Formats: sequence, C-alpha cells, structure tokens
Amino acid sequence: MSTAVQAAAAGPGCGWQEGTLTRKTGWPDYSVEYKWRSHLDTCWSGSKVTRINNQYTYVTNQQYGWAYRGVSSSSVGAAGYWSLHDYQQGHMEYCVFKYGCLQDLYPAVSITQYGNGTASYSGWKTG
Repeated sequence: MSTAVQAAAAGPGCGWQEGTLTRKTGWPDYSVEYKWRSHLDTCWSGSKVTRINNQYTYVTNQQYGWAYRGVSSSSVGAAGYWSLHDYQQGHMEYCVFKYGCLQDLYPAVSITQYGNGTASYSGWKTG
C-alpha cells in the first residue's frame, strides 16, 4: 500500500491523507491493473480533529476489463476528538465481454487522522 500526505504536523491546520492499493498482473511484467484510492480531507486544532471536509474513493490506471462498482462499506468517526478513524471499502469487478464477470475484489483502506496533523494507514486486498 502506498500513501500520499499533504498535512503539516503539530498546531492547527487542514490537509488531506490518501491511501492507495495497487493491483498488478503476475509474472512476467507485473504491470498495474488498477490503483484504488481512498481520500480523506480534514482540519485539526493541534489537539483535536475539528472538521471533516471531504471523503471519497476513486480509481486510476484502470485497465481493460476492470470496473469500479463503488463503495461497498464505509465508516467515519466524528470530529471533536483526538483521533478520527476513516474506513472505506470498494468493489472492483473483472469482466470479459464473451465470458461475463469472473472476479470480484474488495480493496479497503483505513486512515486514522490525529489532532496534531499526523496520520496512520493500513490497507487490505480482499477477494
């Protein structure tokens, strides 16, 4: 899992966190089939998460056959506490015209935003 961060630690501020799960083909080339991304935009005071500005998921580098079917599960904590937990799980489906849909995957990312501007991440690729 890779992460992108645009948030300054310590003191008040606003910024975003993003976790990315990348699906790659197998041997021999290991090319990217898709990148599923979970984005969380918040503000903090230095001691509390004060506001959730935006939260969404999206897919990039999507190759032929893969379709993003949307969010299958989602939860986000409330602002006003030292930390805020955000969980997003998507639904990716692999379909081939002649044979139909052959595979369902459920990528998930968990982001915990802290009141000092730092964050932690984890991600899962479930099938």
